[in-house]
Amino acid sequence: MTRDPPDSGFAFSRAGVAQYDTKASPRYASRTDLGSRVGGLNPRWNEAATDADLDERFRRAMALTGSEFLESVDYISKVRGSAPSPVPRS
Repeated sequence: MTRDPPDSGFAFSRAGVAQYDTKASPRYASRTDLGSRVGGLNPRWNEAATDADLDERFRRAMALTGSEFLESVDYISKVRGSAPSPVPRS
């Protein structure tokens, strides 16, 4: 089994790579990804929302995605940037 870097799921999903064989039905659904959390900030179908409410929800979505992006950049810069270089072949 290969171990992909923690940010690879984002890259794979953006590239349209399926997480599982598309002929099979998923055994479970995860609603903890960034898109689901941002989508959860939208008003419910039966909830009234003013323009001010929508603007506030949009600001919360920007803060959420921005903080996760900065945490990812920080992680990559500290973990991948400090990785030792490969051992040269003899």
